Amino acid sequence: MRMCASGQGTQRDDIALIDFLAIGVTHLLLVLAALRLLSRGDLDREAEPAPLPPVQPAQAPPPAAPTGRVGVARLPRPGERRA
Repeated sequence: MRMCASGQGTQRDDIALIDFLAIGVTHLLLVLAALRLLSRGDLDREAEPAPLPPVQPAQAPPPAAPTGRVGVARLPRPGERRA
């Protein structure tokens, strides 16, 4: 193992220290976020549901579309003449 520039340990030890520091900081931030969420007062109360809109009487369905294929052009089959 190589010595660091400071001469106080190996390079591998310094990398491990940085890794532990990064993991520790992220875990600390997660714990702080969890504590802030748990300390919120609105977690223990349910919001009142919004009132439903008034029911309107059913309307007659729209008129049915004409049967058959309206407005669709058909290509002639091979050997068939166009009308």
